[in-house]
Amino acid sequence: MGRLHKIKGYDNLIKSFALLLKEKPNSKLMIAGSGDTYKHELISLIKKLNLENSVFSWSTQ
Repeated sequence: MGRLHKIKGYDNLIKSFALLLKEKPNSKLMIAGSGDTYKHELISLIKKLNLENSVFSWSTQ
């Protein structure tokens, strides 16, 4: 676990995971960390890519 920050490339991870799901549709991705501002951006991306049932987040404080 760590902080959610744009420099760490979580957006690229999510986009890559969307491609992986085409090959492995039962895959799941868990993202854990703190960083509310960036987390909202990631949630928007997850929704845009229709990954709500495959990508999960867990906030830490």
